[in-house]
Amino acid sequence: MNKIIISVVLAILLSGCGISKEEKEWNQFKADKESELEKGQIKHSDYYISIYNNTKHSSAPNKGMLLRHFVVMIDASYDFEDGKIEKREFENIKRSAVTKLLIEKDEFDKGVVREQSQALLNLGQQLERMGTPMKYRNQNTAMCPDGSYVSGTKCTLCPNGQYVAGRCSLMPNGQYIGR
Repeated sequence: MNKIIISVVLAILLSGCGISKEEKEWNQFKADKESELEKGQIKHSDYYISIYNNTKHSSAPNKGMLLRHFVVMIDASYDFEDGKIEKREFENIKRSAVTKLLIEKDEFDKGVVREQSQALLNLGQQLERMGTPMKYRNQNTAMCPDGSYVSGTKCTLCPNGQYVAGRCSLMPNGQYIGR
């Protein structure tokens, strides 16, 4: 059951919007190693080392957090194989590591969303400064010296550095509008 949970978590962590060729290869590699582990053909430490090395060469955007997870599991595997910890404690470490990985993934995703939101906001502001594309303009628009457009036939530069149509009128909120 834990292997299924770990597989799902790692597949989610390495996934983007679609499944890339690299991700398919990684998933196949991991499935092969899990099969070897279940059959007793490799030790836990060898399993985590091979997954670590495979991940190290991937282009996963969250590779750092995955590698930290695998380092924890490599250390726990060595302790388990050397008899320093029991199977139950090894499984507890694994569950704890997966939980921490999920929390880090959530924080990573929130950061990505914040960065994407900021990028969209910046793009929107740039587009706003550029104005509406010409094909959407009517005859009553004027292009101002800064490249912006106003709905009217004359651009006026206001004290705040913005152009408006007509003359500048100061609003209670500190913004200028054309009159």
